[in-house]
Amino acid sequence: MSDATLWTWFSMFIRLLYAEAFSGIVKCFTCGRPYIWNSGSIHAGHFISTGSSLATKYNEKNVHPQCVRCNMHLHGNLYAYSMALRAKYGQNTPEELLIASKQRANLGRFEIKTLTEYYKKEVKRLKQEKHL
Repeated sequence: MSDATLWTWFSMFIRLLYAEAFSGIVKCFTCGRPYIWNSGSIHAGHFISTGSSLATKYNEKNVHPQCVRCNMHLHGNLYAYSMALRAKYGQNTPEELLIASKQRANLGRFEIKTLTEYYKKEVKRLKQEKHL
């Protein structure tokens, strides 16, 4: 298994986690616009980018549904992202994620396989639970 496969399942998990049951509607974490969870118009966007840290790439507090506009065209819409993080998890969350991003991280084959299997099961569970 590869990191790309893990990312596919993790991204689906993030979008499904925030999707409404039955409709599959998920709101962009930074602008609030609604999208269908698997439409391609909604991504799993990072607060701390993956280019700067593997340590937070799969951190569920660091990744939320984001529309293409916020994630790509607005380069993460980071001010709105930081405000949404503070509202959801607490005032110090952006700083805590920044500190976590400075840690060394290495995902070997075993970790990638284990995480892939976990998120694959979670995607299946969420689809059943939310009737999607």
